[in-house]
Amino acid sequence: MAWITEQILNRIPLKGKYDETTFEVVDSLAKMCDKVDHAIKRHDSSSTGALGAIRQMTTPQSIQKLHQELDALTLRFTVAHTMHVGEQVEKMRSMTAGVYSEQVHDALQLQGRVSPQPRGTREMVIADIIRLLSSEGPARVSLLGTGGIGKTSLASAVLNDPRIKNKYGQRTLFANCAGLASAEGIIEALAASLGLRHDSDSDARQTVFDYLSSRSQTLLVLENLDSKCPPPGVNWDATYLQPAEKLTLDAARQVWSSIAPTGDGNLDQLLSRLDGQPLAIHLLAHQGRRLSPTNILAAYQKEEARLKKLDDGAQLTSLEMSMLLSLQSDAVTQDPHAQELLPILSLLPDGVPMEALRQMLPSMSSTITTTATVLLQAALAFEDRGRLRISSPIRDFVLSRDRPTGSSLQEVRHHFMNLAQQVGEIDLRTKEVVEVLATEFGNINSVLMNSWEESHDGQDANEMLEATERLSEFSYLTNYGDCIPLLERAKTSLASTDNWLSAARCMWRVGVMLRIRRRNREAFAVLQKAQAAFDALGDRLGAAQCKQTLGDILYAQHRYSAATSLLNEAGVEYERRGDILGAAQCKQSIGNVLRMQHRYAEAISTLEEAKASFSGIGNWHRVAQCTQSLGNILRIQEQYGEAIPMLEDAKTSLEAIGDTLGAAQCTRSLGDALYMQGHYDAAAGTLEEARTAFEAVDDLLGVAQCQKRISDVLRMQAQYEAAISKLEEAKVNFEAIGDRHGKAQCTQSLGNIFRMQGQYDRAVPLLRDSMVAFKTIGNIFNAAHCARSLGDVLRMEARYDTAVRMLQEAKAVFGELGERLEVARCNQLLAATYFAANRREQAEAVMRQAVEIYEDVGSAEEEAEECRVALTKLRSNLRKRDKTKARLSLH
Repeated sequence: MAWITEQILNRIPLKGKYDETTFEVVDSLAKMCDKVDHAIKRHDSSSTGALGAIRQMTTPQSIQKLHQELDALTLRFTVAHTMHVGEQVEKMRSMTAGVYSEQVHDALQLQGRVSPQPRGTREMVIADIIRLLSSEGPARVSLLGTGGIGKTSLASAVLNDPRIKNKYGQRTLFANCAGLASAEGIIEALAASLGLRHDSDSDARQTVFDYLSSRSQTLLVLENLDSKCPPPGVNWDATYLQPAEKLTLDAARQVWSSIAPTGDGNLDQLLSRLDGQPLAIHLLAHQGRRLSPTNILAAYQKEEARLKKLDDGAQLTSLEMSMLLSLQSDAVTQDPHAQELLPILSLLPDGVPMEALRQMLPSMSSTITTTATVLLQAALAFEDRGRLRISSPIRDFVLSRDRPTGSSLQEVRHHFMNLAQQVGEIDLRTKEVVEVLATEFGNINSVLMNSWEESHDGQDANEMLEATERLSEFSYLTNYGDCIPLLERAKTSLASTDNWLSAARCMWRVGVMLRIRRRNREAFAVLQKAQAAFDALGDRLGAAQCKQTLGDILYAQHRYSAATSLLNEAGVEYERRGDILGAAQCKQSIGNVLRMQHRYAEAISTLEEAKASFSGIGNWHRVAQCTQSLGNILRIQEQYGEAIPMLEDAKTSLEAIGDTLGAAQCTRSLGDALYMQGHYDAAAGTLEEARTAFEAVDDLLGVAQCQKRISDVLRMQAQYEAAISKLEEAKVNFEAIGDRHGKAQCTQSLGNIFRMQGQYDRAVPLLRDSMVAFKTIGNIFNAAHCARSLGDVLRMEARYDTAVRMLQEAKAVFGELGERLEVARCNQLLAATYFAANRREQAEAVMRQAVEIYEDVGSAEEEAEECRVALTKLRSNLRKRDKTKARLSLH
């Protein structure tokens, strides 16, 4: 009874996103608990006397019946609740990470410029910054210092200078980092705001860097960045850590007079107390509109003296004193809601729209406009693009003294948790939901983080957990924001109340978020812990989800055998539970693993199964992805008649779904197919189309891959200089995104072009470098190709022994991989090398092997005929040699 009450009844919210079945079972369970409780109490109160003895005789049967009914209801709840959680997770799993990332760009544009904020005149500092930003080449300027020192004012003065406006124009981007939880969150927000798309196999930081590097003269201003860095383990140069200078007395007077036109003989003494802090001066100058400097100074000194008398000897800085005096001003203290509203607003780093205040705080609706006006007049708040905001230093000070509490806090929590629930409708109202949640992400995250830091009962914890999971789903689907700190905090809080299952779910979500950010080593460790937790709790579904993600990580790390093992285990569990989506996703991943292992027949069979399953549940995006993979396998096998229609079908489907990146990939594959068939002009046109599509979604990897393939087309057309130029462009792009494989491919192709031109001294070092690079990243297939090309060059240079060793090395690798056609091609080159080295019998033997392989495979008739002709000549040559030897022996 106690366990059911604590673990079930107290943890299911009275209202929320649970389905009717779950609530019906919970209601029945609550009534049954009341019934059992009543029976027990009746038994206890009647356990004496003759009547009690009679009742005791029937009690065991009655209690047993109640116990059975209670067990049945508990089982029904377990099934219903598990199904509900499964549906929530399935929705997340059914969608691709970042599928709505392009929508964020439309909803959340970076501010182009900030309005001038003349809180001080530090002309020398401003002039130095303008000089740096006006010079050629990149410039980095850090404005550091305590809150209120005037960093934003300095930045706004620089941005509004005519010279900066003239140089950067509309390419000035201003972003406030206050509402973002981490450095990663800042990067994700920048990527989303700039409309940059990236997935789990691309690095958001590198994507943003590549975008900004490719644009000329872009000025990026990150406000409140100093609160998120320097990150642990990074040593900053001391020159970057010099704080912004304080205002001089003259500059302080100018700030004061721009706000409070009148003063008196004590103004300078008051300003000196404020220590040149622009925000402190700004705050008290607003008090100076109604009070003289003498009166403000007296209040300052009185409060200072009072604090010194306190037992803890607390001392405030000049900025903190100015904020305290503003909080104690008559206008603020006389407003009935000002002291209540200020902590609430301080909890919201992104502020709140003025028109939404009444909706957010209905208990203050009749007076909230007046209260907001009081805070604005006291300079404790400011209006920014229609939103009421509190600056970071004031927010920190207010929250350190007065945390939000009471009904107003509950109203704010309810408001923002309701916003988070809109993620459930993102596939129905995509643009509207993304616009709301991208704008309010920092606020929702802050409110939830604050909620987890406080004690709460089971019902509150469930509502908070659901909102936390919805926000993490939004981050997953849009690549926006960083929910990892929030999930970690929720996990810790849930574990502290022994809610281990929910804590494990948070851990799994942390692993998934780390995975899509390419932090695979951390993700792997977290997911292993989550899997162990699920196993210990007997949650086989949770364990299977962990295995699936772990398998995907191993696949990305080219650890194919281990990946297949985990994906198979997860798939078996999904099939046991009747989870068609999970089982199909595992098959899709296994099919891609088999493709990378060159096990094409098995890959095709597995992907066809996955495709059929996705089609059965109407997941057309996954169907198109499977079709795309199948088309690529057929293309690699040179079955173009089947490959091209499949790729065209996949492209059409992906375009209809809105997956422009997937459609561009299909276009590139179609260009590859045309290239492989020797249709070079058509291939070049298709590849250019794909390159343009990749550029439109800022996918530098796709652009580089198209450039690489276009260079191959130019090489086959003997346009070597143009091919080399394209390869150099592609290589630079691969280097920019940290793609070692793509860079190695470009180096390999450059080496092959120089080999074909007979420039062996330039070809050899390039081919050796690419071979080493491929071996380093574990791509033995491409490394073998480089070894074969090196063997060919060494043969041409008459370095026969070394050439033979290289060619035999390549042949052995191709043999291990089951690449029989490549083995045959190595045999061709070995035969030519042996023949040139006057080792005719060996030449004849390996050429015969090449012919046998070509004839057995049956898909390279032209090469087979070439080998047959060469073998005939070899045998004729050997017969002539034998006859010559015979004649000589007679003499």
